[in-house]
Amino acid sequence: MKDISKQKFLIYDREGNFLREIHLGSFFHMLVPLLNGQYFIFWGEDTPEFRKQFVGLCNSKFEDVKKLDAFQYPNVMFVKSPVNRDRLEYTVSKDRICIGNTERGYEIHVYDLEGRLLRKIRKEYDAVEVTEDFKKSYFERFPEGDPFLDLLYFNKHWPPFRYLFTDEEGRLFVLTFEKGPNPGEYMYDIFNPDGAFVRRIGLKNQGMFTGPVFPARAKNGRLYCLREKESGYKELVVYRMKWE
Repeated sequence: MKDISKQKFLIYDREGNFLREIHLGSFFHMLVPLLNGQYFIFWGEDTPEFRKQFVGLCNSKFEDVKKLDAFQYPNVMFVKSPVNRDRLEYTVSKDRICIGNTERGYEIHVYDLEGRLLRKIRKEYDAVEVTEDFKKSYFERFPEGDPFLDLLYFNKHWPPFRYLFTDEEGRLFVLTFEKGPNPGEYMYDIFNPDGAFVRRIGLKNQGMFTGPVFPARAKNGRLYCLREKESGYKELVVYRMKWE
């Protein structure tokens, strides 16, 4: 657990007993303990022109960082930046790490817990174009004359995907920007543990493109999806999954 106010991580065992706290500095944003005793980490660096993000591994003493991927995007506080910029997404399961960098297109790199590349998952996709109506509604949210508007613009298309998660068997779920068959749904691509495409499903667990992605999890044949009702309240929806 991360204590944002003090830039430290609190470590607990599986029974909820406190073990220790770790001070790593403000540049570490995420720590995920791995079954081999190492940690998957996400950290960043800011410059006036760019915000940089990195993902990698470190040992139990938080030393010997091994960088797995890197990404940078314009620092919108100082330079022009696209609203629908590319993104670095990742997910960790019991025996693998999946990292997607949309600068490479629809390509997700799968590593073992030692950081060895196992495979690359690639998929053809239909790019989703940003509509003029959406651009208009987005910019209308800002006060007239807001200087921040001069630093924002839209690329023609949304990135290939937006969010990743895995189940305990290593299946990969990839949230795209394609709308689903029902109102408010967006399509997920599902890949089996060997990286083969299985099928697509529609889930309603994100806001309209730039809105929040509410967590979704899959475990023991169940898919748990947090979504927002029209009233604004959150509800947890549980689906039963049957794999053929």
